[in-house]
Amino acid sequence: MTEPVGTVSLVRDDSGVGAAGAAECSLAGHSKSEWARLPLECGGVASLIIGSAFFNGCSAIPMLTTQIVTYGTVSTAIPLLRFHFGLFKPPPPGATCLQKLKGVVPDDPLAARAKQILDPLQLLYFPLAIWGAVLTFGRLSLFGGSKECHVIVYLSGFITSLILIVVFGLVIFVGAAVALARAIHGDRATSERDVKPGFDPHEP
Repeated sequence: MTEPVGTVSLVRDDSGVGAAGAAECSLAGHSKSEWARLPLECGGVASLIIGSAFFNGCSAIPMLTTQIVTYGTVSTAIPLLRFHFGLFKPPPPGATCLQKLKGVVPDDPLAARAKQILDPLQLLYFPLAIWGAVLTFGRLSLFGGSKECHVIVYLSGFITSLILIVVFGLVIFVGAAVALARAIHGDRATSERDVKPGFDPHEP
């Protein structure tokens, strides 16, 4: 008897390989979420381009373009290195806010070492922001542009410095609030442990 042509055999796959393969879909060893995060982290490349293209575009503040190029270089190189070593991987489900801020600790020893080096290097953004603020905040007359300073150069230095200072201020404020909340919660927990169950300190 001839078997019917075009029949399809449906086989249930309990191995989970298909789901894992879909979840681990990657390009050049990096997941879609990592690739999506890369351009957001490398926003400093705009400063690098502006500072290089208009390097002599602000004679009123001679050091401004140097600051812009330096910031652009640092804020582009660090994210690229973090991306290369797989430090953009999302935290596992159920991770705490602190774990999300710290990021995923990679299993690869080289990547873990890179994380130990690159995480503190991000503090370089703060002195660069202070440098830009010192150069631009006192020269608000150049905000609309002038013959001595191209408006795009001034705005690049001013806006990036302002954003970084605001971000660092928020980080410090949130960190202080979290530390205070933990200290208060810890004191309460200690007090509750010290009081024995059923003990009334007002009883004679």
